[in-house]
This record gives sequence, C-alpha cells and structure tokens, in this order.
Amino acid sequence: MPVVWQISVLHLTNQRSLIRGTLLKYAPYHYDKKVSGFRNFLKIGRSYFTATYANKEIRVTVGANELHSSTDKDGYFELIANGGHQDEIKVFLPGSEVPVEHVQDYPLVFQESLSKLGVISDIDDTIVVSHTANFFKRIRTLAFKVPNKRVGIPFTRSVFEKAKKQNACFFYISRSESNLLGALIAFIRHNGLPKGMIFLTPYLSFLRLFNPKKDVNYKISHIRFLIEHAGIERYILLGDDSQYDVSIYRDVVKLFPDKIQQVYIRKTRQKLSASRQQMMDDLKSSGVPVTYFSADDELDVMET
Repeated sequence: MPVVWQISVLHLTNQRSLIRGTLLKYAPYHYDKKVSGFRNFLKIGRSYFTATYANKEIRVTVGANELHSSTDKDGYFELIANGGHQDEIKVFLPGSEVPVEHVQDYPLVFQESLSKLGVISDIDDTIVVSHTANFFKRIRTLAFKVPNKRVGIPFTRSVFEKAKKQNACFFYISRSESNLLGALIAFIRHNGLPKGMIFLTPYLSFLRLFNPKKDVNYKISHIRFLIEHAGIERYILLGDDSQYDVSIYRDVVKLFPDKIQQVYIRKTRQKLSASRQQMMDDLKSSGVPVTYFSADDELDVMET
C-alpha cells in the first residue's frame, strides 16, 4: 500500500502555501532508539530498493480545500495553494476516501517567523560530519553510522542556538536524496536541533545512486524561492567548502545583498583549490559578513 514518505507545508506571502511531498509504494524503514550499525545498513540499503509511487494522480486536502495533482517519476509532487493552511493535510488515491498513511515523524506545517529572521542551512558537513568530498567514506558513514552516533558540528549548533533566541525560522536544504529523510530526522531529533522544513533531492533507486545526475541548480533555485516568497526579511546562510556551497552562496549574495545578514562556511579542507579560493574571495568581498569556521571554533557573540 502506498505511503506518504515526506510531506510539508510552508506558509508564503499573499496568503499562499507551498505543499510538497513524496509517495512510495511502501515505507522502507523506521528508526527507533536501539539501532545497530548492521541494522542501520539494512534500513538505509532497503530504501534504495523501494519503488516510488510514480506518475500517479493524487488528491490533496487541507481543511476544506481540495487540490488535484500527480506524482512525477520520482514519486514527488508540489503544489502552490491559496490560504495559509494550518489544517490537517491528507493525500488520497483516485477513487478512495481513505487517506494515504503518513510515515513522517516530523512537523508537517511551517509558519512564518514573527522575528522575520530565517536560517538556511546545508546538512552534510554543515550540521553533521558526512565526508561528502569522499564518495566511499560518505557511503560507509551513511550505511554503518547510526544517526544518534554521528558527529555533529558544535559551531553550527551555537549559531542555531543564537538564532533560536530570535525566534528564527529554519530551513535545511541539501543535495542528499530523499531516501535519507528518516536518518536525517533522527539525527535532528537526537541532537535537539531546530525543526525546520527539509528540502532534499529526488528519491533514488539503487542503480541511480551511483549516477544520480542531480540538478546542479537544485539548491540555489530553492534558496531563491524562499527568499522571494517566504516573507522573511533577512537570512543567515550556513554551508561548507566540500562541494558547492561557496559558489551558491556567492551567487545568492549577489542576487539578494540586502537580504543576507551573515554567511558561515565550515572548513573541511586544509587548503582550497585556486578556483575555490577565488570563489571564497568573491564571497568575502561581497560586503556581507562571512565567517570561515572550523567545527570547534567559538562563536563570536557579535556575529548573530
């Protein structure tokens, strides 16, 4: 029986809401507090052999509102609905009045922050050590390190704690695939990190895992959407130097110089390549404060 693997609603400006989700043919795994490394391997591995509920019509209800949509080849759907929805979200298959089961143990609705401060954070190597620069080390970490034993980034936690005191709204935007949602939620919950809307790339099959062909514009397009439509006045950006965050945040700052309050980049390399160093120099010369930090650095109280 199909399940709703991931679903979330974000209130936007002009009394609209973004509704996005992913449907699978069945739930690949759940997490509990007692998960061994081997069982973690089985859980994560099974997700890449779980079929999506692809190219199917669905019906979504939020309160009295009914919307029609369809999943794409990855089981994903996205809607922009009228109204700032706070009601229960239900997904129905054609001809059925029984809602599809939600298996996501995480908030579904995210409202605007009263403080008008938003935090947009990468996940891998920004909130949790993931070794994204080394494919095989990354796979070994994902497969055998259970979420409650994975290593967090103390400096990032300090930034989050400062922002939480200002009632900030949090967003996690990552190039990690939707297969890892359960593990990421377990890590966020175990470490007491702020619950924010999670944006992940499409769900992958095992064969596509080794050649995922992920959209290179995925992160910047979602960041642009949030800045333009979420109704938040200023943002803090957090990322790392292992992949594309430096170039992405450089471009975001160019597009929205008055919207970005601070940029934090975690140092994962002893030395940057010439091209990455140029991107870092461009980011630092943008006029927006940039902090290039190591995991255990102390946060300057003046930085947030």
